[in-house]
Amino acid sequence: MGTPLRPPSLSGLIQAGSAFVVVSTILGHAGRFNWFLDLFAHFRIQYFIILSAAVLLHLMWRKWGWAIFFAIFAVWNACL
Repeated sequence: MGTPLRPPSLSGLIQAGSAFVVVSTILGHAGRFNWFLDLFAHFRIQYFIILSAAVLLHLMWRKWGWAIFFAIFAVWNACL
């Protein structure tokens, strides 16, 4: 057989969840093309809170690139 799978790390789970929020932010802007995509535009405050928490965690873990990437989308949601 192969090697056993390792359980996912906490930072990996946070990155995956935050990436989903980033995609949801982008899909919310495509709402003018389809009613289903417009549903993603209703959670800007929640997106901001989740991405801000992700930024703080990545700063604590000293993952600067991810922190900057998520901070850009957190500010984008805050401005909307």
